[in-house]
Amino acid sequence: MNENQNDIVQVDKENWPRTPDGTIDWETVFEDPANGLIPAISEAQKPDMLIDCAAIITEALFSRSSDENIRAGYTGKLASIAITNSSEPFEVVLEQITSFLRSIKDDRIQRAADWVQHKANRSAGAASMDRENEGTSDQDKLSPEHLFTELFCDILDISYQTLWAGVPQQAMDNRKIPFVLAADFALRMQKIVRSEFMPIILPKCRHIISTATRVDEDDREDFLRAKISDQNIRRELLDVWKSTWKTVMLEVDLPAKPKVEKKGMLNSLVKAVQSMSDDERDDALITWQEDVEIAKMQQATVREIWATLAAPSPLYEVPTENDQVLLMNIFTTNPGGIRDQISAISQIAEQSSRIGQAYDIYSSGKDLQLPLLSISYQKPDKFLKGDMILRDMLRGMSKSDKKIALPLIVRYLGDYI
Repeated sequence: MNENQNDIVQVDKENWPRTPDGTIDWETVFEDPANGLIPAISEAQKPDMLIDCAAIITEALFSRSSDENIRAGYTGKLASIAITNSSEPFEVVLEQITSFLRSIKDDRIQRAADWVQHKANRSAGAASMDRENEGTSDQDKLSPEHLFTELFCDILDISYQTLWAGVPQQAMDNRKIPFVLAADFALRMQKIVRSEFMPIILPKCRHIISTATRVDEDDREDFLRAKISDQNIRRELLDVWKSTWKTVMLEVDLPAKPKVEKKGMLNSLVKAVQSMSDDERDDALITWQEDVEIAKMQQATVREIWATLAAPSPLYEVPTENDQVLLMNIFTTNPGGIRDQISAISQIAEQSSRIGQAYDIYSSGKDLQLPLLSISYQKPDKFLKGDMILRDMLRGMSKSDKKIALPLIVRYLGDYI
């Protein structure tokens, strides 16, 4: 086949083969001798034609706005191939372009595998929670993965514990306590982290976990604890936590419907491949339909997880979706710093003759709403009633400033300030 032939290969993308797990069989799409992209493109007769067709395929397979960075990376590689091989014979350029297209094929295969693995991990995570309730074997408890999971979850648990420690776990003035001060909410969050977050976090931290396999079993926990305490590793874990939070807790946007262009008679290989590019933007295009379906599944999963997290509680006020950033950032708090702030606020209340002025000086440049909320519920008679210390501390702030800087205080303790 060449660019002068009218009888060209047409790809019926709606009938692209599927793997047993339901994703597109990209190996066949790219390599099938009769209709595969690589055999088809190898029919070109000129090096320039190879480059043009590879560019069109790249544009077609990475056409969404969310693919921009990926597409730019492949386009850059293709440009480099074109420049470095400008004077090379056809066979050399064909080998380069074939290798290039196979890198795209591998990317597509990996993306499909990642989604399948994510669904499997979610199921495995739920199953592991059930097994954990029945008890974990001594051998499993010594595995690096289990130890890392426990230590990672400890970071979150300690942050929550710093806030709810000392807070009576009961209604105050017939009002439920805030979720961030409830030990039961911390347990609920822990369950979700273990079942939904850890299956994603563990593979991302494999390079950290694997170092513990070379350590004796009796020393693994201490080794990993020291590893996680390293500031560089801790910063890496914070990044992993935030990216995982977005994956688990934030709904993705549905991909935009591809633009449909009128199709006509094709007279060249470039136009043949361009026709495939047109189909990519058709609402019947199987790739787009799959992306939409995956996005809908992700959205449904996120809603299900959030419904579990925000299920009604008889003890505490559950979070709203506006609390997403707050919940994500609790993992990033420094428990020692929170404890110091709670202690400092308590000291101001006990020792300062000018509470408002002392608080203003101390609070400058600090975010104190969580420690302020905690100490107020720990000592309600002093901070909210009787001496009304909280009102004195915040006397210098306007209502609008309070809403901006202390939304939880306004939300839960508005009547006391």
